[in-house]
Amino acid sequence: TLNSSVFKVLQYELAGENENTYYLLLFTAGMSILRQLSFSLEVCKLRRDQKAYSLLDFLSYNFYIPLFFNGPVITYNTFHEHTKHPIPLDRTRLKRVAWCMFRVAIWAIFTETAYHLLYFCELEQETSVLENLPLMEIVGIGYLHVQLFHVKYFVLYGLSSTITMLDGIEPPVFPRCVTALYSFKAMWRYFDAGLHTFLIRYIYIPLGGSHKGLVRQLLASAGCFAMVCYWHGGQFYLITWALLNWSGIVAESTGAIVAKTATVQHHTSKLSAQNQRRLKALCSTTRANSLHKISGG
Repeated sequence: TLNSSVFKVLQYELAGENENTYYLLLFTAGMSILRQLSFSLEVCKLRRDQKAYSLLDFLSYNFYIPLFFNGPVITYNTFHEHTKHPIPLDRTRLKRVAWCMFRVAIWAIFTETAYHLLYFCELEQETSVLENLPLMEIVGIGYLHVQLFHVKYFVLYGLSSTITMLDGIEPPVFPRCVTALYSFKAMWRYFDAGLHTFLIRYIYIPLGGSHKGLVRQLLASAGCFAMVCYWHGGQFYLITWALLNWSGIVAESTGAIVAKTATVQHHTSKLSAQNQRRLKALCSTTRANSLHKISGG
């Protein structure tokens, strides 16, 4: 992990005293590690009758400039396929590129304005101020944190993804708004689609996925969260965060199985469509509140 003392010393030596350079180096190295893993695992997947990948293939993938600094991660099999057979840049695709660039520009301006006028990101460093604020104001600050986190990723991923489209490479879908994601599965599937594809292809499916029973499915998902936790640094708060997210996945998977049983189907079929949605909302709220209590909230 990049959080080890040896790598930290190297990172500070390379970045110097500039904090922005340090974080850019850290993020770039983290994305590069994912690309290196993807390339290595794709090499392991090659059959004997397939042509081996070369060092030039690796370098062109790892140091592809539009994705080098910010991501998102594109698995090597997708990158290789699109470089060999790029998507034609026709009029329809040009319109899509222009629309994506317009969206990214608008949200970039919004993000810069928010950072300039709002100071909620600095408040997390001033716990004494937060302790004296009303509960609803603290909730609002937390909500703004989540929203700005999404917009920031939208701009970072959106800009590089739009450029890759000009090269005939189809990038992962843009991060979906977190307000519209009301389940743990949806959050992990749609917020960072590139990372989700990486985890599914290289960890979840090889460990059994959803085709070898519930236990193997939960263990496979635990492996995904373990990898994400370790990749981010492996600190204690990340372990807690990963465990809570995995607990949400477990709760949703178990609930989905229970909901398909004959007994539950029999009772829910008597409810109207509106009341069925209300029941789902109640179950989701109860699950989220339970996890909140577990986390000490």
